[in-house]
Amino acid sequence: MTDINFLTGVNGQQLTVLFFKIFSLVFSIMYLVYSLVVFRQTQIMLKTIHIEEAGTISSPVFVILFSVLQLVFGVILLVFSFSILVF
Repeated sequence: MTDINFLTGVNGQQLTVLFFKIFSLVFSIMYLVYSLVVFRQTQIMLKTIHIEEAGTISSPVFVILFSVLQLVFGVILLVFSFSILVF
């Protein structure tokens, strides 16, 4: 008779580690989608609102830079989470 319970031989610590690994991967995917949406909204906002002051902190360069940094961080987080899940 075969045992259909796939948790046989898995202790609680392994199950907890697997849960956190999967959670980190799902969270990373959600954060990447969020950063893509924010990046796209930033592009639309900059097309709609023309910022004339090029030397201030509200310059479009800084706004785009922060959006791109958020995208890069999301990709790094996703790669890191995937590498943790695999190893």
